[in-house]
Amino acid sequence: MTKLSIRRSRSGLLQALLLGFLLSSGLMVTAAKAQITTVFYILLENRCFTTGTDTSYNNIIKGNSAAPYLNSLVTPGNPAAAQVSYATAYHNDVSLPNGSNLFNVSGGVHPSEPNYVWMEAGNNLSKYDDNDPYGSTNSVAQIANYLAANPGLTGENFCALLQNNGISWRAYVEGTGLLNSNGLDFNTNTTSGGATLTNNIAPLGTRTVPLVSFSGNSTTYTNEYNGTHQYNFAVKHTGSLFFPATNGSTVTTANTSATNIEISHYAPLEQLTTDLNNNTVAAYNVITPDQYNDGHTALNTSFTYHSTTYTAGSDLERIAQMDNFCAIVVPQIMASANYTAGHTAIVIWTDETEGTPQDDFYHTLTEIVVSPYCKGNAYAGNLNYTHSSDIATMQELFGVVGNTPTGYLNDAANFSNPSSGTPVTYNGSNGFAGQTASGQPFPGFGTGTAQDLSDMFTPGTVPSGLPGLSLTASGYAFNRHTNKDSQTVTITNVLSQAISGNIYLVLGNLSSNTSLSNASGTTVNNSPGSPYVTVASGLAAGASVTVTLQFAAPGSGVISDEMGTLVTTATP
Repeated sequence: MTKLSIRRSRSGLLQALLLGFLLSSGLMVTAAKAQITTVFYILLENRCFTTGTDTSYNNIIKGNSAAPYLNSLVTPGNPAAAQVSYATAYHNDVSLPNGSNLFNVSGGVHPSEPNYVWMEAGNNLSKYDDNDPYGSTNSVAQIANYLAANPGLTGENFCALLQNNGISWRAYVEGTGLLNSNGLDFNTNTTSGGATLTNNIAPLGTRTVPLVSFSGNSTTYTNEYNGTHQYNFAVKHTGSLFFPATNGSTVTTANTSATNIEISHYAPLEQLTTDLNNNTVAAYNVITPDQYNDGHTALNTSFTYHSTTYTAGSDLERIAQMDNFCAIVVPQIMASANYTAGHTAIVIWTDETEGTPQDDFYHTLTEIVVSPYCKGNAYAGNLNYTHSSDIATMQELFGVVGNTPTGYLNDAANFSNPSSGTPVTYNGSNGFAGQTASGQPFPGFGTGTAQDLSDMFTPGTVPSGLPGLSLTASGYAFNRHTNKDSQTVTITNVLSQAISGNIYLVLGNLSSNTSLSNASGTTVNNSPGSPYVTVASGLAAGASVTVTLQFAAPGSGVISDEMGTLVTTATP
């Protein structure tokens, strides 16, 4: 959809005449693009933010002394939290409050790899393993076969949508894109001739797309975050590598040549500092730490952090390594010219929960957003979210549309699952046995559902839909008998396919000097509290529908709003 903001004063004759001219001339009047134009995702691993009273699996992030930086971000009043919003009810994909899931798959969407695929495609596309893209396990071919058997799903991925729309993206993947001690690209020459990994960046023309996992120890390499010689790259933690459109390969054969057309989108993490200093980062940036810095794997040596030494191989060491990484990278981004320009968001994201039962709503994931457009001061978002919420948000921010009935990639079109009305079952000794979500809010049980992350930001930051629907609005006509101002709005489907689902016209941030007299209702889940009118149930490709809005005439001042469309089968 095209978001529209019209401001009008009853005494502003020149303004009204100008608006009328534009509309009668057939020109589209649209608002400015999304305020956020650059995004950084920092991808973390295998860690719950909260778990209720479940202590069956390792330590959580919230309140953990081994994670002082991450906790500073979610502590109101802490200077580090000034531009932060975070989610209190971010759940595994397709999870339900009682620990089951929509697909009735034992264990839900696990292990890691399916969640990184979901981050790109809005679906795990049959993946329930951590196999590399090619070789004997050939995840790419598995995905292709699944899509052929399930034509209702799209195999498009988010980075490909960006690429097709001329929007830059880059994956900074730690440990990859470096030279070995013989001066060759380490991605494809890990042990050739006894060579070892170095910190030297492989130049374009030598560098290859990293399609095979590797790990080890090299005295000619020092990790700039944890100070050891250990390295551990896992392909499964970079979702774009599982799609031919963004890995430069075919469905069956990996392209590991230096001429792979996608290589410019993959950079060693060592390049991030230079790109930040030169202000040459992409519009969309994914930062994948290696498994020693993302919380997945503990070092085989002890690790000292904030004067505390953590035992080698311990769970708390994993948390300290992860927190240390974030404590370096997030401030580095925030100090850059790109961030200080005021149009950037940093998202700290985690792939999956752990514990028993790991897929219930008590087990939540870390989702922290840092941006000048966040509500700030560690705003605790209390709506239910999943990875699909991120994809929907990114599609809206960058205005990229998939070849689907809604324009969203698979599950990104759907709202998250509600908390209430579903029995919650536990092992019996954890203090919550027999309780139900109807007594919410329990920790992790959100107070509402959401399609995107817009509640984490100041109103109007995230567009309320995709460019599949355009809006054309008339000027205002005042009726002295009813004391109302009327306005007609024409909604057009500009996509090449029909849009299914109910279409609503939402008036966000409607000025307090008026009200929408013919509102169908008030939104609950999207820009909550905004009046809306029901437009249609579906819309054919190229078709238009017109609705008339009736406003109570303001006694003074201007009518202002942020008009947008919402397509959903759920409650608006």
